[in-house]
Amino acid sequence: ELEEHSGKMAALKGRVLAQKLEKQKLKECVGELKRQLMRSEKHVEQLEGVIREQKCTDLAALRARHKRAIQMLKEKDRSGASR
Repeated sequence: ELEEHSGKMAALKGRVLAQKLEKQKLKECVGELKRQLMRSEKHVEQLEGVIREQKCTDLAALRARHKRAIQMLKEKDRSGASR
């Protein structure tokens, strides 16, 4: 009976140890996933910044083209009126 009890205790200790190892592995996986998420969030922030800059650049170029077009129309109008 004592041997059977010690066998059960050893098996129980083995299971507890296996569960502790599994829990440690899960904690490490969660930690790695959190780090990956942080990197992804930083990457998204960088991309959002690039998109904002690109929109500003595109808008500035559009405004410049618009101003040039208006200027050309005014010049055309002046040259037509002077004839």
